[in-house]
This record gives sequence, structure tokens and C-alpha cells, in this order.
Amino acid sequence: MNHIVFDEKKCAGCNLCELFCSSKWYGAFNPKKSSIRIKPGEYVDPKCSVCLQCDDAPCMEACPTEALVVDQDLDIVTLVEDLCIGCKLCVKACPYDGMYWHRDYKRPIKCNLCEGDPECVNICPKEALKVGD
Repeated sequence: MNHIVFDEKKCAGCNLCELFCSSKWYGAFNPKKSSIRIKPGEYVDPKCSVCLQCDDAPCMEACPTEALVVDQDLDIVTLVEDLCIGCKLCVKACPYDGMYWHRDYKRPIKCNLCEGDPECVNICPKEALKVGD
């Protein structure tokens, strides 16, 4: 499946990707409301946590209401918000730390590739992010 690919050697740690993601989807420049997280490395390159859109997604299997489904058009795992009960099982099931819980929204935050035009990829000044599979 398509997902965000991160090149830690190119990343400047500016966090614009986080800010523009949160602004686009939640109307706030707040990294805690972003579906992509850049973590500074101590004496090493930064790390990126974002949904990898797994083929056999553990988050989908963990969801008791089938609120996570594969969008065939976009080739991603997407959240059907009306079906989400806020149990957090999907967040706990993700082995890649690619989903986040936000207490204001009472639901998980995960990358949806901006429905085909990822804001984080477009805004990255160092081209450290791209869409790949």
C-alpha cells in the first residue's frame, strides 16, 4: 500500500510537516494533532512515526467495530469515524507507533495521505518525505 516514506538523512527537523498536517485536518498548528511525528534523535538522525498503511494491518484486526477499512481507491487504511467507539485498541495494536490518540477528539489520529495529496510531502523543504510503497 502507499504510505509516507521518510529519509532521515534529508530531514532538517523543522517540523513543518507536523504543523501543516495538524492545520489541514484540525485547524491548529499543533504537533499533537498531527498524524505524522518527527522525533529528534540524540546524536543520531531524527525518526519519523506515521502510519505505514500495512497490508495486514494490526490496527484493523484489533478494531472491534471494523472502523478501520482499506480504501480501495486510495490504497490506504482509513478510519470510518462514525464507527469508532474510542476504545484505543487500534493505537495499542500498531507496532510502528503510527497512530495516536488525541483526548480532545476522543478518537485515533492516523495518516490518510491527505486523500491522495499529502500536505507533509508538499511542504517539506528538504524533500525528506515522499509517497511510496
